Amino acid sequence: MNTATTIQPDIIDKGNKAADIRHPNPLLSVAGWELRRMYASRAGWVMAGLVLLLFALLVLSQQRAHDLTFGWGGGSGAGYDPNNMIHIAITGTSGWGMIQTMPRLLLLVLGLFIPFVLADLVARDLKSRTHGVIMSAPVPTWAYVWGRYLAGLMLCLALALLMLPATVVVGMLFQAVSGGPPPSVSAIVLIWAVAVLPATVLLSGVSFALGTLLPRHVNFVKIAVLTGWFLSSLTILFTGGGAAGQESKYMSWDPTATAMSLDVESEYNRRFGDMLDFQGATQPVAEAVRQHAALVARQVEGETPDLWPWALPRLEYAGLGILAVLLAAVRFRRFRNL
Repeated sequence: MNTATTIQPDIIDKGNKAADIRHPNPLLSVAGWELRRMYASRAGWVMAGLVLLLFALLVLSQQRAHDLTFGWGGGSGAGYDPNNMIHIAITGTSGWGMIQTMPRLLLLVLGLFIPFVLADLVARDLKSRTHGVIMSAPVPTWAYVWGRYLAGLMLCLALALLMLPATVVVGMLFQAVSGGPPPSVSAIVLIWAVAVLPATVLLSGVSFALGTLLPRHVNFVKIAVLTGWFLSSLTILFTGGGAAGQESKYMSWDPTATAMSLDVESEYNRRFGDMLDFQGATQPVAEAVRQHAALVARQVEGETPDLWPWALPRLEYAGLGILAVLLAAVRFRRFRNL
């Protein structure tokens, strides 16, 4: 009797472990086999390499793309005198440079890939004629939808994360070659967290939800999402939204963060103007004035931008992406589309 009493807890414990093995968490199971499929896909690795290279080339192309030009030139007509002008190149991997490059260029390019990654996760079953077999598996519908979305979201976040090493490495190489200032790592990470991360969650959630509910029209879904993404960014950029005082409070609801970029850029320009002293400037501009202006620009561009006013709207955009997936999980029917 004592022996039976002693070994009974061991038997129960082993039984529980066996039950856990026979009945794994369905959400983790679906996400796991979807991640294994992505990991085994050669196309996925090729896409990641191309995205990393593309980000690095884009950052490199912007290292001398942001210029300040000011002075007493009278425009570019007959009265224009370059000796009365000051030209300063803003470092591309500084806080000032990245607030322009990351939302308006890198994030815009990232949006090209996300719909193609997320919209096909469920529609692929119909195309490969495995929908019926997979839907017959003893997996809850919610786990099937959320597991696939989590796997796709992890892939999109990995692609977005490639911006950070691409930007920092290019900045360090540019510093070593040209002797310029080092990349502003804190500013780069902050801009990425506020601008890129919520947009990635939003775009991935909307793309996945529409692709899941409309699997037979997945190509139309991709085109619609990409069109809306580009129109949102270009509309804000061409109208100058976010750069005019009180209007920036309403333009903070721009999902592409272009309005945030314009608003923070105007703050950098204001800080530069406040710190720059034109008193005593002569025509032509003295070399001492040029050096002083360059020194002020280097000081201002290295400052980390204040993005707290934009944090809440950006988080709400991420919440909208999660909400879209939740609605897709509720509305999804296993055999409705067969």
